[in-house]
Amino acid sequence: MKDLQLEDTRIKLAVWDIAGQERWFNMRHKYYRGAKGALIVGDLTREDTFQQIKEFWYNDLQKYFNSIPIILIGNKNDLDSIISLEKIKKLEKTIGAETTILTSAKTGKNVEKAFGLLSKKIIETNIKRD
Repeated sequence: MKDLQLEDTRIKLAVWDIAGQERWFNMRHKYYRGAKGALIVGDLTREDTFQQIKEFWYNDLQKYFNSIPIILIGNKNDLDSIISLEKIKKLEKTIGAETTILTSAKTGKNVEKAFGLLSKKIIETNIKRD
């Protein structure tokens, strides 16, 4: 669980990391139930992770969700990236992400920003639907 304070609204997020653990991978769709947004994370030091986003995770999002806010994350920004910003922006457009945020889980850089922005987009999306 992740607690955030966004302006005058307190938000509680349930966060599932389903990509990195094979035993959970086949049950991933069960964790999708009730999701209002997605942080899709690629490793800036491994091009295959961005290819997986394009070829697999994006298809999953289309299959299981009508329209939810998506933030594309380029993680390990503390290391030398092998993925160009141009490729990342192209993928952002392809998957319909709101934006891309470069983060470092190791240093914490932009991690709170990513959760905060996704929360804001979820609130905006739900207000528009109501």
